[in-house]
Amino acid sequence: MSDKERCITDDLSDVDTAELTASLPSFFSVFGDYETTSFLNWRFDDCTSIYRHFFVMGNGYFEATIALIDNCIEDNLRRAERNILVFPILFNLVHGIELYLKGINSLLQTFLKLTEDWEWEDYQIEGNHDIKQLCQKSVSLIKKIDNKDLLDGLIDEFKFVQRFIELLYAETNDMTFARYPIDNKKKAGHFYTQSNDNVPVSLRVLRQWVLRLHQILDNMDYFDYQNDEILETLALNREWGMHP
Repeated sequence: MSDKERCITDDLSDVDTAELTASLPSFFSVFGDYETTSFLNWRFDDCTSIYRHFFVMGNGYFEATIALIDNCIEDNLRRAERNILVFPILFNLVHGIELYLKGINSLLQTFLKLTEDWEWEDYQIEGNHDIKQLCQKSVSLIKKIDNKDLLDGLIDEFKFVQRFIELLYAETNDMTFARYPIDNKKKAGHFYTQSNDNVPVSLRVLRQWVLRLHQILDNMDYFDYQNDEILETLALNREWGMHP
């Protein structure tokens, strides 16, 4: 490196790549200050149910979706930037929905087992990347809940989730559309590459869908708390020699 004085840019673009390779520390570290450091483990621990972990990670993808949308809208980005950021926006959204639904379905199965048989069964996280199928599973489990007021309220909420998924699947049933430019099975371009017309996404409208989806799905952690309460009751009953 030259000894002459120079200004280091934020992106270090004026530093030679070989020098940068040798000098940059690992990003798995605290470098500088805690204000610019993230901790992967702070939201996860052995005492929290695995279902809760799916909610936590799903929340992260939704927050990233909203942040990207707001960045596109509020910062009035150039069209070219919006047209490329829409892909991570939609990828984060679809993956966030998938995470929530997988956690919800396992929670609901555990809840139904506890309320019907008063027995604990640890259900594994199941399902592939088909959020339509995952949502159908959620609705089928909700319909088994023996509480009409709770049942009716959840069915109404999930109609909103189902409607969003219907709109998405009306365009494609391949949820890799925002992840890869081609269909992994057919090796052909996705629907937006095959169209002769523009394929628009209104970020302002999408934002409203995202906010309500996030609220509905995240509120389903209610069943995590319900399961904990039932388990506490069962433990007390066993301690006192009582049966449910």
